[in-house]
Amino acid sequence: MDETHASTDDEGTLAERARRGDQGAKADLLAAYRQRLVRFCHGYLGRSEDAEDAAQDVLAKLLAAPWPQGKFRPWLFCVARNHCLNLERRVRGSPVDYRGAFTTSHLPSPHTGPATALGRHERDRRLAEAMQSLSRQHSEVLFLRYFEELERDEIAAVLGVTAAAVKSRLAHARRELFRRLGPQGMDEMG
Repeated sequence: MDETHASTDDEGTLAERARRGDQGAKADLLAAYRQRLVRFCHGYLGRSEDAEDAAQDVLAKLLAAPWPQGKFRPWLFCVARNHCLNLERRVRGSPVDYRGAFTTSHLPSPHTGPATALGRHERDRRLAEAMQSLSRQHSEVLFLRYFEELERDEIAAVLGVTAAAVKSRLAHARRELFRRLGPQGMDEMG
């Protein structure tokens, strides 16, 4: 959960209170995930304005909806993913190309020097190119695992696949990235 979150309650406690209808707990938990949700939606929609709008739509929808039992994060990202996919289908009439999502996740801090920023820019460019060469299902699973830090079972819940399918996709995606970036490139990615 976001370190700037004011509540002393942990995510599980807030989620349980939200399931029982506590609007304050819902609002606190959703506010803590707002920026992550915008970043996540940007991966699908590609434009900052669209991502902001989509995240706001998802947050409003979840604030008004009853919350199911189970883990909060997979449910949140599943709702956001479905919302973005529906937006894409409506606007473009075609499936989403998720492969550019990684390029928005490595923004240099304002305290980064020019040499470090240039190195990050080059690393990000190489990663973006490698990610764009992967299928949507492989780039999406990498994004959920390494940028949203979801566990395998959580990713499976978001994507509506088995944990074994997630494991297989992750292994394939890592092999492909290694093939494209080489060992040095993979070390640079962290």
